[in-house]
Amino acid sequence: MRIMAIDYGDAHTGAAVSDLTGLLAGYTQVIHSRRREEILAGLGRIIQEYGVTELVLGYPKNMDGTLGPRAEKAEAFARDLEEAFGLSDEYIRRMDCCTNMAEIVYVHDQMALDFVCRMRHLRKNIASSKQVAQAIDYIYVHIMDRITVNELAESIGISPTHLSRIFKQETGISVSEYIRQRKIDMAKNLLRFSNYDFVEIAVMLSYSSQSHFIQHFRSQTGMTPKAYRKQNYLNNWNVNREDAT
Repeated sequence: MRIMAIDYGDAHTGAAVSDLTGLLAGYTQVIHSRRREEILAGLGRIIQEYGVTELVLGYPKNMDGTLGPRAEKAEAFARDLEEAFGLSDEYIRRMDCCTNMAEIVYVHDQMALDFVCRMRHLRKNIASSKQVAQAIDYIYVHIMDRITVNELAESIGISPTHLSRIFKQETGISVSEYIRQRKIDMAKNLLRFSNYDFVEIAVMLSYSSQSHFIQHFRSQTGMTPKAYRKQNYLNNWNVNREDAT
């Protein structure tokens, strides 16, 4: 049993994962983001990597025992946690009820569509300004391209300086850092679910060189692409949907 304790904050969220006894902290990480989407995704990766089975969320109170704004934010985040990871449990339950490959494929596709729709809705709601929401959409659509702040600002009709300022205010990180994080997220998916080699992935994501890609990947994940693929590569989901229907 592994327990993950979560300390949710406005700009930083701490996570500590216990050892198998559930008594001692064996891994800690701080997620530097104001965006619920990114915090939940970061926690999800930790849960998957360490096999976390129980979550504990800090519930801050005032010195006199009353509840303040931080407690209200913690309660709202608790609801997000319950929805995000409760959804995972629901689809696991549905998978357990499947009796053939066609049913498994159907549930998988419904799960993927549900997740994409929820993530898009979450991205739209988190950005408090229309310009930042448009910038985030542009980044997701053009994630395979080389994206500069100037090009991004031009696409939504504002100055690069203004975009950089409001983007940092609303997300807690710079535009460039956000782009780097999303590219590495895409690289992780390609490493896990495809047979593309590192050079091909670097080219697909518009990195200037393989070494540049490896450098960015290591700075974001703490490991090389080779080590990440060795640890996370999934080769068991290889289903021909026509044969399964």
